[in-house]
Amino acid sequence: VVVAGDVIEHLPDPDEALARLVAQLAPAGRLLVSVPNVAFLPVRLQLLAGRFDYGDRGILDRTHLHLFTRRSLLQLLAGSGLHILRLRGVPPPLPLVAAAFARWPARLAYEGADLAARLRPSLFAYQLLAEARK
Repeated sequence: VVVAGDVIEHLPDPDEALARLVAQLAPAGRLLVSVPNVAFLPVRLQLLAGRFDYGDRGILDRTHLHLFTRRSLLQLLAGSGLHILRLRGVPPPLPLVAAAFARWPARLAYEGADLAARLRPSLFAYQLLAEARK
């Protein structure tokens, strides 16, 4: 298993990096990769408002050299000769933003965000997590 958690968006050439990672996989090996989802609804709304502001962290972290959507991540993985086993949307880290989201009743908002990210990852996932194999 090779894990690339929040890595490839920081690299100058994700295709080359992924090829090198795939080369390390055993024939039945798995790759787990996560990336921020630039198509996340709040980012889309910022674009509609004419804003695309990089910051110190998050989806528009200024150290990101590449931005990914669900489609572009799947294309990257398939282009590297990988078979995508599953792709899961991950909700925004609300409990890290405010501790109240870890407790009832605010926990319901987090659970709702998790369900939305799973059902419509292209729109509601803060991050995308893919599992693929050779």
